[in-house]
Amino acid sequence: MSRLEAMKFIVDTPEKSRDVQEVLFKLGYNWGGQGQDVKYTDHKYLHAESNGRLLHGDHERSFIDSLSRMRTMQYILEKLIDKEEAERPSEITEFEISYRRKFGRPAWEGDAYRPDYVFYLEKELLGFMESVVQED
Repeated sequence: MSRLEAMKFIVDTPEKSRDVQEVLFKLGYNWGGQGQDVKYTDHKYLHAESNGRLLHGDHERSFIDSLSRMRTMQYILEKLIDKEEAERPSEITEFEISYRRKFGRPAWEGDAYRPDYVFYLEKELLGFMESVVQED
């Protein structure tokens, strides 16, 4: 993602706030001059600005002024997947994309595939083969 997007999130638990912040950091957002450490997990709202700066707050009024910017964790995970796919030099297979959407991480580590990806791929292929046999 070359251009950052202005987004807003409701983060009603510290865990959800941490998860959203970690993905936003990977997408290029930060706490202005305060870096990319997880902070402010006790606040209910996170704002990601188009200049890459993160803001936090507890006031609903500042959040609802632009509901069209409200996003979900799934949305930013897909943005992260798209960013990582664009940065990967080789061709991405449908199985790799399926794996990443299911597990939220790439199937490869350096030049090698993760062992769990190989297992996932075998399972998917086996399911496909069984469906073909049943159709005959």
